[in-house]
Amino acid sequence: MEWDNKDGDCGIIMEYNFDMRRMQDLQEIIDAFSGKVLLLCSEFAFNILSVVFELMDIPKGKAEIHAVKNRLFGGSIKASWLLTVFDFGQEFKDYCSCNNRPDLIIIPEEPFDYQGYDLKGHHYGKLMEETRIDVKLG
Repeated sequence: MEWDNKDGDCGIIMEYNFDMRRMQDLQEIIDAFSGKVLLLCSEFAFNILSVVFELMDIPKGKAEIHAVKNRLFGGSIKASWLLTVFDFGQEFKDYCSCNNRPDLIIIPEEPFDYQGYDLKGHHYGKLMEETRIDVKLG
């Protein structure tokens, strides 16, 4: 088998189907919170989460989804597993430059190990310190 990559496309694509139990978890987090919620996700997850949000019973203006660009690898990685606390922080700053600050941030759990550290060794709690907003994994 010969590899034909004339267009310079990536050689690997990882697929992850959305677990509907996650929708229930997100719904519970959003329902339990009284303020505005910002869900930061990978670029690949944005479209699927947009559909999921349409299926959820969320009052208009209560929650918003925003895709995070992976800056560590120059924007070439679009999956959540390689996002870092830095990536989330930068995207939050970009978001706030055009929008009101949210009251809660939800980020995916995939970029973090079982103790909450990203691949650069930063705990997701650092995002809470930098933004002064509660951050939940979801």
